[in-house]
Amino acid sequence: MAVLDTGNLVKSLYDNFNKRSFEETRKLLADNVTVTDVPSGQILRGHEGFRSFEQGWITAFPDAKTEVTHVVASEDSAVVEFRGRGTHKAGTGEIAATGKKLDLPFCEMYRFKNGKISEVRVYYDAASMTRQLGVTMPAR
Repeated sequence: MAVLDTGNLVKSLYDNFNKRSFEETRKLLADNVTVTDVPSGQILRGHEGFRSFEQGWITAFPDAKTEVTHVVASEDSAVVEFRGRGTHKAGTGEIAATGKKLDLPFCEMYRFKNGKISEVRVYYDAASMTRQLGVTMPAR
């Protein structure tokens, strides 16, 4: 797979997310893809895990959109910086819906195997996210 192909492949993921084209995204994923949400420690596996990860963001932020700002790609990996924006309309876990806008930078790392995405690691500042939403996290 050429460098340009991996860069365009990951860019298409964000277009698919913005269009809610989940079946198109599925075609880009290895059957055993893993998604690691680094701030939460959550690890999801397979197509359903990837779909669940995306759906979690869409449930909380139904108007969620992404804007890719930077891509660095090689033959077997890519790193994407993007902004995630949306309005917090539905609660998740311990956080109730706030109705507040979110505009947060993210960074995602992708690994490829046999031309498909086999691993995703998601990085974002969870403290900035909760501040923007006006949420105080419970003490542990």
